[in-house]
Amino acid sequence: MKQLGPRTDTDRSLDRLRIAVGLIVGLGLTTSAHAQHCPIPHDAQSSLQLHDAEQRIRFIQQTLTDAARQEQRFALGWSLTYAGLSAGSWLILPLSSDPRQIVETAFNSGTSAFAALFSLIGPLGVVRDARALRTLLAARTSADQQCATLAASERLFRHAADSELSARSAFAHASSVAFNVGLGLVLAYALKRPDGAAINTTVGITLGELMIATRPTLAHSHWQRYRTGDLSSKPSPAPLAISVSPWLTQTSYGVSLLGSL
Repeated sequence: MKQLGPRTDTDRSLDRLRIAVGLIVGLGLTTSAHAQHCPIPHDAQSSLQLHDAEQRIRFIQQTLTDAARQEQRFALGWSLTYAGLSAGSWLILPLSSDPRQIVETAFNSGTSAFAALFSLIGPLGVVRDARALRTLLAARTSADQQCATLAASERLFRHAADSELSARSAFAHASSVAFNVGLGLVLAYALKRPDGAAINTTVGITLGELMIATRPTLAHSHWQRYRTGDLSSKPSPAPLAISVSPWLTQTSYGVSLLGSL
């Protein structure tokens, strides 16, 4: 049997070097296994490819979570505003000497209640996308599914962005005006309340435009950033802040608006 001699400092240095090289190689293999680089959307810039799949998924998840929260606040605020108008329309009834005021009051209360319900339903698309993303990410079972999960996340992200954009489109403005004009025509000609119709149509169109102007656009703005490869955590611009509250006098009722940029 060959007798081993005493280990020199050179031998010990070589052993340490081999261990260090092994750790570096192992760390590199582990990092490569987790940092997958997946295909990018067809309309995205190549700079997005610099971010691995996990970074992109985290950005999408945070964006949709924040967007859903903003949409829920928007829906609740406008729903409460219209609910207040619906209830407030009945407060003016005892103050009126017109025997047919109850017809206009019932009509106004009903349309305001409908608007309150619609305010809750409208933003649900973005909220559903955020909920679907949470379900998708919770169902991940393997790192091999990373690119497929990212592609599905991007589809939800794009859908949420498109939903916000469509809520501010020309069609949305035209639909709001047409709906309020239609209600005004019913009140003026079918219910024989032309004076109330003129006021209600003006107020309805104004509130409809304010709803469109204050609709959150976080998902849309972040989708544009995502397509350029900007996944930084810089804060988004603050939305237009408008508060709407009902007001009532002895002869009329309506809403008061306060806003800040």
